[in-house]
Amino acid sequence: MERIITYRLEGFVEMNNIMDQEQEGFRHFRGTTNALLSLTQAIFNGFNKDKTTIVIFIDFEKAYDSVWREGLMVKLYNDGIKGKMWMWINAFLSHREARCMVNNYKSPWFQTSIGLPQGSVISPILFNIFIKDIFKSVSADCCKFADDATIWHSHSDPKVIQEKLQKDLNQVQKWSNDWRMKLSIQKTEYSIFSKEKNKVQNIKLKLGNTILKYNPNPVILGLKLDEQLNFNSHIESTVKKAKRSLGIIREIKGIALIPTKTLIQIYDSLVCSIFNYASSIWQSSTSSHLDKLNEIQRKGLALCLDLPSQSSLEALEVLSGTLPIDLRREEMAIRELGKINSYRHANIKGNDEADSLAKEAAKEAETLAVDDIVFTKQDVKKAARNSAKI
Repeated sequence: MERIITYRLEGFVEMNNIMDQEQEGFRHFRGTTNALLSLTQAIFNGFNKDKTTIVIFIDFEKAYDSVWREGLMVKLYNDGIKGKMWMWINAFLSHREARCMVNNYKSPWFQTSIGLPQGSVISPILFNIFIKDIFKSVSADCCKFADDATIWHSHSDPKVIQEKLQKDLNQVQKWSNDWRMKLSIQKTEYSIFSKEKNKVQNIKLKLGNTILKYNPNPVILGLKLDEQLNFNSHIESTVKKAKRSLGIIREIKGIALIPTKTLIQIYDSLVCSIFNYASSIWQSSTSSHLDKLNEIQRKGLALCLDLPSQSSLEALEVLSGTLPIDLRREEMAIRELGKINSYRHANIKGNDEADSLAKEAAKEAETLAVDDIVFTKQDVKKAARNSAKI
């Protein structure tokens, strides 16, 4: 029943344009990459116009656990969610009980009067509805992914940005007080992105009476940013994660006789998934850093194929049926374009427009399909010439 109500609620919200367009979390055809693209593109646009961009990353204390249920029900009613659906949601949230468990000790049951149930399929859409108007009185650009909220301003004069963002912060704090959602002063922080960092000094932003912490290398939705937005620090972090995953594959291979095909599937799941995440955004990084990922791919495929680690990367990719990393990034970018087009034009009722648009976009790559693995003709020919090196 809960899933049925969730499905109908999501459809009603989208078809009636109840949800704010800045919210990318838990919505059809949207995801973390959309939110990251909004932010990073704004920063790049600022660089191109010699502008500084200051970003505030807003954090809530125990976001889902702090939702004011009575306030949520008022918002649902005002948005046109009435009748039996409203009564079902109200009954679902009322008279809920919980208890704590540590080792074998269980506390007595107690009633909870605030918050949304963790793990419930309906909680994300209810939370999105509850915070949809948090930036209604804010002049800054913004994006949200569930409870991860971000606002920013770009301007040639950092002091102008500071003044605007401070006013916006005051509005956000007023909203949080009105709707009983406490902001985390310790975790709410800001970052400055500028080509000329020496011109950006003495910037201070306050939440209440507390000065916010400055973070030169923030991590937002799994993407590590830096002041120049060259993504070198993110790639360094990606390399470390990939090496740990290679270590896991090495251990698995050492304790059991696993077919090569299975090892390649494990590599794709543990390592390539790390390379894929938000790659359409950080692919603009320097070639020297991107080459570090190719070295990981070389070692990983050589491990799976039980071949020398200095073997030709192109040949290893052909033998294993693995897409080269640079082509994988291009493919992911095309897929993201398809998703963006999909949620702009598709009906929310679960049609197949997303897949069709993605397939149409994929044709732009002029690729050749080989056993469900995609290569360009040039790469296959190049790999064939180098295969003798193994």
